[in-house]
Amino acid sequence: MFNLPVSTVVGKKIPKTKFYQHLSLSSKEKETFIDEIEMIVWHHKLSPDTIAIRPGERVKEIQVFEVQLKQKQFNPVLLRLIDQAVPYHILYLLTWRDEGCLAIGYKERKGKTDEYGRVNQYYYSEWMARTTINPDFSGLSLDTIYEGLVRQILPDEQPQLKNLKDTIHLQMEIEKQKRICDALLRKVKNEKQFNIQILLNQDLRKERDRLDSLLAGLDP
Repeated sequence: MFNLPVSTVVGKKIPKTKFYQHLSLSSKEKETFIDEIEMIVWHHKLSPDTIAIRPGERVKEIQVFEVQLKQKQFNPVLLRLIDQAVPYHILYLLTWRDEGCLAIGYKERKGKTDEYGRVNQYYYSEWMARTTINPDFSGLSLDTIYEGLVRQILPDEQPQLKNLKDTIHLQMEIEKQKRICDALLRKVKNEKQFNIQILLNQDLRKERDRLDSLLAGLDP
């Protein structure tokens, strides 16, 4: 799959019970896992043991998992649960019938003792015909391969900075600022008193100006 070397192929189905054994799931989480996932297939393992590549300072291995869904709409908590059970970086291929999309979580270390990092944010490509999905795995080390994969899936309409960590934090700020603007707009529409509407609109203009600055990559 994805034209990766044969040496990286794992090709194993992972029973869902394997995740139950390693995680303390609530009954709701377990129910979601069972109801929404048909099958998990571990397709590839990219590491210095399986491919001629330099180890990364942050990324020790990259796993490629296919998650076959029972329905196209799914609860994003599923990926977070899988990431909790697997101490490596994962590129997901989510599939439903003949369609698929890529998903990846940006992992960041939370201190010196955090060896593998924890996912801050997940990103998803558009859904498309499964046969057309072909991510670029080029890079000189596992760090650069992983960074390249993340950048391929980041939203096209949002700015990317030279440093990936700064890019992720900027995009998180953009999403936060969009929510602030949306909330203020709802208040303006629901407010009956004209004088309060004026004040709210002033606040909305300020927040939209800040959003424009963020979208221009001016406020990382």
